[in-house]
Amino acid sequence: DNGGDILKVQDSLASVPANWSLAHTCGTSSHGNGLITDHSSSQRLLYIQDEYVGSYDGTVWYDTFMDLGWSLNILKSPDIYEDWVVIPNGSTVALLNITDDSKNYDAFNFPANFQCIVARSGLNGVLLGANFNERGVLVLWDCISDRSIAHWIWLTGKVYGIAKYGGIWIVSAGREYHLTNGYTILKSYSPPDLVDSTANFGPIIPAGMRVDGDKLLIASQVGLSNRNKAGLWILDLITGLWEYCPSSHRTISTNGYMGAIFINKNNNRFISYQQLFTS
Repeated sequence: DNGGDILKVQDSLASVPANWSLAHTCGTSSHGNGLITDHSSSQRLLYIQDEYVGSYDGTVWYDTFMDLGWSLNILKSPDIYEDWVVIPNGSTVALLNITDDSKNYDAFNFPANFQCIVARSGLNGVLLGANFNERGVLVLWDCISDRSIAHWIWLTGKVYGIAKYGGIWIVSAGREYHLTNGYTILKSYSPPDLVDSTANFGPIIPAGMRVDGDKLLIASQVGLSNRNKAGLWILDLITGLWEYCPSSHRTISTNGYMGAIFINKNNNRFISYQQLFTS
């Protein structure tokens, strides 16, 4: 969570609500920056912190497993590509090789004022999503070259999330969603009922969007100035039509924050949110 605690729950719907418990509290500064299971033989849990990547192999928690070079309290949504774990970290991108545990905290460099927040693998490489002030940029990389393997794609809005879709990607860019192969924009989608004050019709964390078949699931924290409300928004990537699904606690639309979306191996869908209660 955003306090640096790692929680666990039995993957079962037998108990509702589920019985969450504390698994680990990070010993270094952490704000829930990112989380992934790697594809090593031990299938380690890697938890991204402000300065370090921690690991858990099922027995030992190791908070300082990998040094990212400097401390940054930002989102760092990682992914797996070939035998690497790709970890965004502000103006740099770090690599962890799972075959020999070699580490490189600045394998790719953006200009100093850029913030790379998300990496997603696909058929053409890894798509990096970074922001510079109020504009986003998409960068295609192969984890080998010291620069991008295609021209950068500049967007009019910031990058808020990237989801995989059949080897290519769908990108949340504030007021638009873009389908891309990393080289060019293939198709764009406009959310419904946008008003001028809507800067982000999308997730507030990169893990808040996920493709399920031909549907894009979005844990959207949209504004409250019209019919758009926070909750689960569903975009049909074939027809371009939108659906809305409120949370189980309906006041999330006016008094809370949407979180991450996770689909497990049993095809169960989990959506997190934070509910704020007045005292």
